[in-house]
Amino acid sequence: MIFKNKNLFISIFLLLSLFFLRTGGMEYRFQNVTIPGASTILCLAQDGDGMIWMGTERGLYCYDGYHFYPHFEEHSFSNLRVHCILRVGDCLYLGSDNGLLIYNVKKDSYESMAARGPKDIRALLLDGKKIYLGSSQGLYSYCPLQKKFYKEWGHHSAVYSLLKTPSGLMIGTINGLFLNRRNRIEPVRIISGRQPLVNALASDRKRNCVWLGTEGALYAFRSGKLSEVKALRGNSVKSLTVDDHDVLFIGTDNGLYTYNDKGKAERIVHDSRYPQTLVNNIVWSIFKDRWNNIWLGTDNGISLFSQNKYYHWVPLSDITGNGDGNCLHVFFQDRSGMNWIGGTSGLIHFRMSSGGYSDVAWYRQNDARHTLSHNRVRKVYQDPQGDIWVATDHGINYYNPLTRSFRNFIVRDHSGTYSTTWAYDILQDRLGRLWIASYMGGVFVISKKKLLASRGTCIADRYLSTRNGLHGIHVEQLCQDRRGRIWALLFEKGIDCIDPATFHVTHARSPYAYNVIAMDSSGRLWAGRDGGVDIFTDPSGRPVENSFHDNTSSGRVTAICNVQGRMWVLSSGVCRIICQDGNNTNFRVPEMDVLAACYSPRDQRVYLAGNDGYITMSTSMMSPAVYQKSHIILSELLVNGKRYLNKGGNVRYQREFVLPHNENDITFELTDLPYNNHPSSMYAYRLEGNDKSWQYENFENGRITYNGLDYGSYRLVIKAMDGKGNLSGEVYSVKIRILPPWYLTFWAKCFYILFLLGLILWVFNFYMVKKRLKMEHQEKERILEQSRSKIEFYAHLSRHLKEYLGGMMGSINRLMSPGAKASSPLEMENIRRNTVLLGHLTHKSLDIDSDAGEEKTCSLTSVDIIELCRQFVGDSQKQAADKKIVLKFSTNEEILFKEVDMVKWSIIFYDILEYMIGKSSRGAMITFIVGSDMMNEKVSFSLSSNGMYLLPEERMMVFQRFSPLYAVRKYTSWHQGTLKVESSETRQTVFLLTFPLDRSIAKPIENVPASSLEENADDRLLAEITEAIEKNIEDSDFNVTQLQKTVGIGNKQLYRKIKQLTDMTPVELIRNLRMKKAASLLKEGKFSVSEVMYMVGFSNSGYFSKCFQKAFGVTPKEYQ
Repeated sequence: MIFKNKNLFISIFLLLSLFFLRTGGMEYRFQNVTIPGASTILCLAQDGDGMIWMGTERGLYCYDGYHFYPHFEEHSFSNLRVHCILRVGDCLYLGSDNGLLIYNVKKDSYESMAARGPKDIRALLLDGKKIYLGSSQGLYSYCPLQKKFYKEWGHHSAVYSLLKTPSGLMIGTINGLFLNRRNRIEPVRIISGRQPLVNALASDRKRNCVWLGTEGALYAFRSGKLSEVKALRGNSVKSLTVDDHDVLFIGTDNGLYTYNDKGKAERIVHDSRYPQTLVNNIVWSIFKDRWNNIWLGTDNGISLFSQNKYYHWVPLSDITGNGDGNCLHVFFQDRSGMNWIGGTSGLIHFRMSSGGYSDVAWYRQNDARHTLSHNRVRKVYQDPQGDIWVATDHGINYYNPLTRSFRNFIVRDHSGTYSTTWAYDILQDRLGRLWIASYMGGVFVISKKKLLASRGTCIADRYLSTRNGLHGIHVEQLCQDRRGRIWALLFEKGIDCIDPATFHVTHARSPYAYNVIAMDSSGRLWAGRDGGVDIFTDPSGRPVENSFHDNTSSGRVTAICNVQGRMWVLSSGVCRIICQDGNNTNFRVPEMDVLAACYSPRDQRVYLAGNDGYITMSTSMMSPAVYQKSHIILSELLVNGKRYLNKGGNVRYQREFVLPHNENDITFELTDLPYNNHPSSMYAYRLEGNDKSWQYENFENGRITYNGLDYGSYRLVIKAMDGKGNLSGEVYSVKIRILPPWYLTFWAKCFYILFLLGLILWVFNFYMVKKRLKMEHQEKERILEQSRSKIEFYAHLSRHLKEYLGGMMGSINRLMSPGAKASSPLEMENIRRNTVLLGHLTHKSLDIDSDAGEEKTCSLTSVDIIELCRQFVGDSQKQAADKKIVLKFSTNEEILFKEVDMVKWSIIFYDILEYMIGKSSRGAMITFIVGSDMMNEKVSFSLSSNGMYLLPEERMMVFQRFSPLYAVRKYTSWHQGTLKVESSETRQTVFLLTFPLDRSIAKPIENVPASSLEENADDRLLAEITEAIEKNIEDSDFNVTQLQKTVGIGNKQLYRKIKQLTDMTPVELIRNLRMKKAASLLKEGKFSVSEVMYMVGFSNSGYFSKCFQKAFGVTPKEYQ
């Protein structure tokens, strides 16, 4: 038994030892980064913009918090070991194996040295206008203005460290420490240690001493005396730095040591089990930046320790002392200061103090000592009486502080169907009743006294479900407002508001499903959803919507917390702080997704819980007075994947870049200096000239890339966002101008324009020459065709003269022969016909050569053109019969008189009939149709053949001079007629002729039958109406009313008569006659379109053109 107890004691002791060792080792948590291609960090410095510079075994590097940038070229003077860095203005003075190098940050280049100085420089110190250099050859000084080196000390000891003190210049050498007092060198004796080599010197104002780090010990130098820190004995001290909290950081080859103002030393070493420990135990350099961050240069990269962080990460293992995990969905601090955290693996309570964590207990399912009904914890609630209630996936648990144990309760409805087995939330109303939200049961209301008096299971006093107004039984959360109303969050069903007095349920007006709800200081309900948060004042009114820039599931709100009147809304690692005064902001929550948030007025801190730990933040750090937006810096510009070498200097100081057309893949590497100890904001960017909308970037890697940009001008603009996602002021901008390729430059375009103009002129000239040659060819063909037509004409004339004269002589001889009748009708008809044909032929032969001598006046005779056309058909029957062609004649009139020139009129129809008979195929049918339009005073003639086809070129030449139908076109025009020929490939050819008709003489009026008296009266009325319109045709004000007065007929009767006689309204008749008159005047060619417009009573040219085009299908200009 003693042996067993002894083993148990040893086990407990070992576990406690491991716990305290880990706690001590993890007190300092580092962000560790390594440089690709380099490992040993020998020295560190910071420039005016906050960028970190470091000297390595390969050369100089720069670090912006995201990326490392080398500032040396391989196999060049800058590719060497850099031991120390001194910043003076825009220049970095580098102590290297090969001497002093000067790098100009703004110019992004190394400056040339006027003279050669000492080699192997290990220390640099600025003193006024000169720089001290500690080298292996002794102490030197350098004057930047003269660019000269001076030997300062005759002693040739290698100098490793320099420090300026009120007592004088302290010089650490391989042979010990020396003090330069007014140009007098005094040695300071070092008693202990492996060797007197002084690697590092640091001034400590609070302790009023100078710290010396040697190859074997750490000393404090006060009043000319050295005192050793025994805790560091035996360690090779490489570097020393005192931070703003008066803690001395000591870099050795055996890890990092800290030495506080109370004289306590602590060793910090690398632990391969934990990534946040020191990256390597050989610490070459220690640097304190402007934000009191401690940068450690080791033999394997950098370890960054940020002391004044705006947040502090607490892993669960620091509280529990073991490696068990718990995804925390609940963080609650009760009124006594006890902290309760729970999630997927039980419930933990603990207290925080300056010494660590106490009163730690982990309640889990089936735990023998600390039992909980279920490991899944949904809510921890403290009622007004101070009692703690815990909602789990197996009911409600009541905490007994005396026994430090939980008692489980299940509440059911009266039917026993639903219960609080999956209890998600609990609260107490103003009447002392407990309201319990159940995920698969609805809302249960029960007296606290009744519940505690039960044996674990009891019936609810009131039960709310879908049967009595609730819009769902999956209830996730409850909140109580100032009026005592209970707000219930339903899974994917929105929010219900319950009146605790009447239990009346009102569903909140919103189309969204919500994830979490919380009350603000004004009693308003905040509801977080995917991509936004809405604010409810009353369930019957619409909420105030606040949509985030990431209005998707990526912006899912997981927690809302009221922090001193400001609402912290957390989603996807981003915290948005929304204030009633509009002073909104946001920041990134590093390292975790927040699942629960809690504000402690007691601690003035905010706790953000997540997986296996939580973050604690000071509210003062988040106040508007302290919070500031990060400054954006362009660290590097990559063009086509390579570093852009800017001749104008460092890219971070440039505001415009000009690139050739083939360098159009651009990457901006930007930084907001994430180590600057204030939260990083959310940003939006847009490349003006390329992006139509804002792009949202949280600068997790600081890169913005655009590929394949077209030539042109662009401007990258970056703006910060407030808590609601609204864009604030511009924080960074840069212009990019990509030049066009040579073939799209201004001069190239000028050349293209000149070339195009030349090409157009050449094409135009070519076209004109080709057109002229074509016209010459056509003219030649026309002359040849006229010659052929003339030959054919005279041959035709000769043949017909002989034929007609022979016929006449034969008829005369037969009449004169013995035995012939004195009068033979047939012979006389033959003589008549040949005489007519001979006359026609004579007229044509006399008129064909010249149009100039033709008389302009015609000998007009009023004839019955219907009878005359019958004669034309009859005279052509013999010729048609020879080709077995059928001639048909039809008309809609029996008698129709018209004044015509008999000879020319006969030639028109004889020539057409002769031409159609000659061109038609055997057996074809030729139809001659005559139609009259008394209303429009027109007579039309249609001669069609179903066996005739004219090619397009034949239709063009058929009416030309010396062509067979030249006289037809000429004489038709003399009779003021129109002529048109149509022919289709179906061998259907039609000649259409239209002539004006004088209605007054078209039909004789004598011997009119009694039955037509009424028709004659209508004709007279129509003539009177027409005459009245024609007399007033120039009067633009002449209308139907004036026409009615002129003819003396009532309005309705006038309308009826005109409609009956013309099938037109009076208005249409007036317009029709005006259009006919206009066409007649335009045809004469004596007047312009404007003159004709006024002559026919129009005053608006647009309306006149519209009416004319509607009547004749062409505009007046085209008709003219």
